[in-house]
Amino acid sequence: MEAAIQEAGASVYADRGGDWEIKTPAGIRKPDVFAAPADVVDACEDKDEYALPGEELLLVAEVISPGSGSERTDRVRKLKEYASVGIPQYWIAEYSPTPMVQVFVLDEETGAYRLDRTAKAGETLEVVVEADKPFTVRFDPSILRRVP
Repeated sequence: MEAAIQEAGASVYADRGGDWEIKTPAGIRKPDVFAAPADVVDACEDKDEYALPGEELLLVAEVISPGSGSERTDRVRKLKEYASVGIPQYWIAEYSPTPMVQVFVLDEETGAYRLDRTAKAGETLEVVVEADKPFTVRFDPSILRRVP
């Protein structure tokens, strides 16, 4: 994602979550990966605040850990919560049984996510992310395989 942002010259900050959190009406969520306008991230850092306003994010991705306590939260709760604040894209990535990414896009009429596309290992996922300068994220989900 970072390479696609740089190539497009977009003013977007992308990260693997880390200390960052997202504010939603249901409370604070900790994303696995997110992208947000750089000025929004800078403003939060200036205030020494690491909870981003959900309505400002461009996309959020969660990585499913099968059988974990968070799997239902990632597949159901976060799907609804992120849609309720208007995050345009929600991605679900999983390793097992085959690496796969599902891309959900916000349907502005219903205010809910709809499954837009799915890519499995061996296929190419290509998604345009709208930003000050749109950028295209392109990869084969096989890169998501866990390294032993």
